[in-house]
Amino acid sequence: MEKKYLNSGAIFINDRKTKDSQPDLTGSLLLEGIDPTSISTELADLLRKEAPQFLGEIKYRLASWKKESKNGKKFISISASIPEEEQAQPAEVVTEEDPF
Repeated sequence: MEKKYLNSGAIFINDRKTKDSQPDLTGSLLLEGIDPTSISTELADLLRKEAPQFLGEIKYRLASWKKESKNGKKFISISASIPEEEQAQPAEVVTEEDPF
């Protein structure tokens, strides 16, 4: 089983880049989402219905580009998004009220 490190991630050089518009670096970030047992039942039910992707672990896809400001200072811009497969199939969260 792969060990997971919550609230951390990694980013790597994009060796598949073929266009300037594609990111220079890509990676992922795994954040600790909302624990449904730490909030009211009503709010947990609402989240399950309206935004289940925020319950449990939240995996983000990272993309970043090397850029240069108008003043000539180099920086990296970063974009984070939830992968489509994560949005389509949110992790099932079991609470004490819903043990099965």
